[in-house]
Amino acid sequence: MSTLPVLDPKAAAIDVGSEQLHLSIAGGPPKVFGTTTTQLHALHDRHLSQGVRLMAMEATGVYWLCPYEVLEKARLQVVVVNGKYVKNLPGRKTNMKDCH
Repeated sequence: MSTLPVLDPKAAAIDVGSEQLHLSIAGGPPKVFGTTTTQLHALHDRHLSQGVRLMAMEATGVYWLCPYEVLEKARLQVVVVNGKYVKNLPGRKTNMKDCH
């Protein structure tokens, strides 16, 4: 997979699903989290430990609501993006590629 230039090393992206959240910080290798409360707080802790300030979240349905609330309470700038636009990128769509 070709990589794009990193514009902000303190930015991250999450692909949100019903059972898994795929996280990539500054285009790095994805890390997978579950959607339970414990896993959402582990996701929150991961962001704080990495110094992440900005988060783009690709949301489907209502699954983005809980992670959004946890991350927003951590005073992260969270932006919810429309997954429809990711589908227009060339190549096969996967959750791992979406979070990159």
